[in-house]
Amino acid sequence: MINGQILVAIPYLAKAAQGCELELAVAGWLKFFNEPLHLVIVGDRDDNVDRAIRSVHEFSREGRTEVEHIACPQIPPVEGQYLPHLDHVHKFRRVHEEYPETEGFVYACDDMYAMRPFCLDHVKLSKVPSDFVIPEFDWERERGWWRDLGKTRDLCRAEGLPERNYVCHLPVYYRWDRLLDIYDRYGCDRESYIVENIYFNRHYDRSEPWWYDTLFHDEVRTAVPGLRPVGSVTWVTNANSGWSRRLEDILRRHYGIWER
Repeated sequence: MINGQILVAIPYLAKAAQGCELELAVAGWLKFFNEPLHLVIVGDRDDNVDRAIRSVHEFSREGRTEVEHIACPQIPPVEGQYLPHLDHVHKFRRVHEEYPETEGFVYACDDMYAMRPFCLDHVKLSKVPSDFVIPEFDWERERGWWRDLGKTRDLCRAEGLPERNYVCHLPVYYRWDRLLDIYDRYGCDRESYIVENIYFNRHYDRSEPWWYDTLFHDEVRTAVPGLRPVGSVTWVTNANSGWSRRLEDILRRHYGIWER
């Protein structure tokens, strides 16, 4: 925590933005997170970042919430590695440099939109996708995210860990000591992995129940959002193919904010 506020970090890459996703993602945290909040956007700075920072005044959270930016441009590509995963390692190390006194933080994305009240305990619930058993496949013939999925599964196997997939496009909580140990142990600054799967296969409390991601969110994959009744699930997220003006209008109406 920072002065009693929970640290939330959102990595941001301006050239990947399709619209105002960041502004709306931040608005969801401001409107529905029930605890004091210190939210940092780590990455590029553009008009989307400026709007997100200003939006704190629209939700009457002054004194309970801060939204700020940490400058951290994307790292250069590394041959044979999936750049977004390496860049997240770089960005989270930068956040830790800025807040070394914190025990941990929430990792969220700029395309995750809160839809009803929630707290840190909800974030910490162990959530898994419906396909959390990773199938056997020839990952060395793949590229990008799928290559890292198979490579990370094989790393977990070699380490005697479970091989489950915990990636379900929802916020997660990381303890710094555990996360940085993984970065250092497996060379995650230069070798890309799905760190989320190493972390939760290593540290998940097996006595806790699993909660399937579909209980918590709707994933929008087309220009037709196809959502369950707004507010009936905690999160709405969108794939790259799912961002649309129609989705933006739904979110703005739900948050009570309009274009500036």
